[in-house]
This record gives sequence, C-alpha cells and structure tokens, in this order.
Amino acid sequence: MELPIRARRLFITEFDEGMAHSVHANSLDDDNRRFLPDEVFETVGQARDIVSKLISHYSQNDAPLVYPIMLNNGRHIGHVQAIPVENAWEIGFHVAKAFAGYGYATEAVDAFLPPIMRRLGLSQIFGVCRADNAASRRVLEKCGFLLDFEGDGLIHGERRLICRYKHFAPVQWCAKTPAPSLRAAESGVAIQTPNPFNSPVIVFPQSGSPRRFASRDDGGGD
Repeated sequence: MELPIRARRLFITEFDEGMAHSVHANSLDDDNRRFLPDEVFETVGQARDIVSKLISHYSQNDAPLVYPIMLNNGRHIGHVQAIPVENAWEIGFHVAKAFAGYGYATEAVDAFLPPIMRRLGLSQIFGVCRADNAASRRVLEKCGFLLDFEGDGLIHGERRLICRYKHFAPVQWCAKTPAPSLRAAESGVAIQTPNPFNSPVIVFPQSGSPRRFASRDDGGGD
C-alpha cells in the first residue's frame, strides 16, 4: 500500500516513535474515555509502547494495521485502522475531540478504504459501534457502509445495543488475492481479535446464534 494516502485536507501515513506525545494527548478526551476506554493512554510511556507495537505490524497482513491521520499542516489528529477478526476485517477510527465535527473522520475513512481493501484483497469490510455512538454511525453511513445488524450485545463488559455495518468494495478496488472467507463469522464461531488495544469482544445474536466481533466502537465525530 503506497503511503501517504492523501485526501483534500489530510493525509494518512505510518506511525513513528516521535508521535507518542500526540497519541497520549489525543487519547485523553471525554469521548475516547466513554467509547474506547482501552485506548486511553494516561502516560506518554504507555503511548510510546503502543506506538512501537503498531509500527511492528506494518510488515504483516494478519495483525492490526493502524495509521495516524495528519492534517496537511502536519498536526496529528487521530487514527484509522483495519483490524483482523478471524476470516474477516473491521475498520476503526478516532479523531480527537478538538477536531471532531469538521468531517475529518469521514474524509480519512473514505480515503483509507480503497487502498487498505486492495492491500488485504477484501471484497467487504465491517464497521461495528455502539448504537448510541451517533458520530461513528454517521461516518460509516457517509462512507457507504450499510447497516447489517442492530441489536443487543456485550461491549466492554456491559450489555448494550450494537450496530454492525458492512461495506462492499467495487470490483476495481479488489486485489487479485481472494477475499477471506466469512464462514467462521457467519456460523457464529467465537472470534478472538488480536487488536492493538486489547478491546473486549462484542457478542450479539442473530437468528438465535451468538456472534462475536472485536469492539471498534470509535467515537470522534464525523
């Protein structure tokens, strides 16, 4: 995947060790504490450790792929990511509260989808969030995701209403690599996600069969 990925007002690139301070600062806003408590880094040292881990994933296709969102002036405002979930992938994103409401998350996700789906050979990708996370739902819907499931689920140890969205790639986005099978997800097999922030899984039923997907309940505005 060629980087940086450029959009009108921002670009997406790889993390470097010098971003630990901004990762720490961006993680401390109220929305992140509410929707992504496991992605709050109280110290710069914690942020530095996770940045090092994320950098090590860039050469892999079976680990979380997390990239910083940068404004054109070089300001780091959040991240966008693709998370493997046993034969499927989910997208995630977060924009710091100070930059929410300006359309940056939508712009970043829209720019990120074609190259990451080509890199991974995907014909579809999921987006999962709490039903009351209106900002994340708007971003997914603006980027062409379709609601696939809405119902009761377990997230961060609490039972809540969960929304799962699905995005289908146009043929021209797809690489020659066959898209991963979704048989495990569709059969209700328990799916553990090696996500970088150790998020708890979401558990929700469909037609009486429990399903488990990684929590990517990413707030941060549209």
